[in-house]
Amino acid sequence: MKGPFATPLSALISALLFGPLFIQPALAATPSDYLIQSAVYQWYGELDLGIQPKATVNTDLAEYPTGKPVAGAHQILAIDQIAEENGRLRLEVELEYQARDAGPGEGRYLIQTLTLENSDSAPRAGPTLIASETQVNEIDELSGQFRPAAEQNLIRALLFRWTQALDYPGSQALTAMLLPDAAFTSPEPGQLSPVSYQGALQALNNQNSRRAIKNLSIGTALADGSYPVSLEYQWSATNQWGETELARVGVNMTVLVRDGRALIANYQSQYLPPVTDPGAEIRC
Repeated sequence: MKGPFATPLSALISALLFGPLFIQPALAATPSDYLIQSAVYQWYGELDLGIQPKATVNTDLAEYPTGKPVAGAHQILAIDQIAEENGRLRLEVELEYQARDAGPGEGRYLIQTLTLENSDSAPRAGPTLIASETQVNEIDELSGQFRPAAEQNLIRALLFRWTQALDYPGSQALTAMLLPDAAFTSPEPGQLSPVSYQGALQALNNQNSRRAIKNLSIGTALADGSYPVSLEYQWSATNQWGETELARVGVNMTVLVRDGRALIANYQSQYLPPVTDPGAEIRC
């Protein structure tokens, strides 16, 4: 990247590495998709903790025998956009669901339609879920024991919001997703704080920016309840002169889940050498 982020890496990475990215399970990646995906994963993560939806959300909660959420696991298989009109977005989500107290092989196969609405007062905050309707609710003889999903879903929701804030540094403060005493290291030289790093990103005046998420790994919970997370950003941007800038960034973080929300306790990032074999990456 030019300006304060000048690095020889950008001249060495092939543009072929930055073709259309499809995050599985997720939407085909475009800049606005990160906030959409975050809203979807946050919704199911909260349900998996047994959190009652807000009264403003119209939902049938068909997977729950009592009509109220209980601790369980929604494993998201696919998210597809089916319509967009008048500021509202309709998605079709395919998933497997299993209650925490379900026996081996007991589960549900679901297809649900989610309706999201952009806020006129805070358009950069991302869409808000306003309705969920179940289209398919069938018995699914899942193999194996119960697999928790709440923390995984909430961590993915955080990662998508965080990545959006890096690509659009004027959208949401990084500090809103960090614990107050979180350790933070940007990939740039010097001791940049989250605020100064985001300000420096904004000062680049890039015409566009896209961090494609690759090689995402969410580890098992540590003794203190935190989760180790690692990923790679393949970063492409068009600078203010219309030139394409490319770089790879490795990220390691520690994430805590508190009160239905994931927050970063430790964030470390650094530039990586270029990858010359496009087949070497593992899509997340």
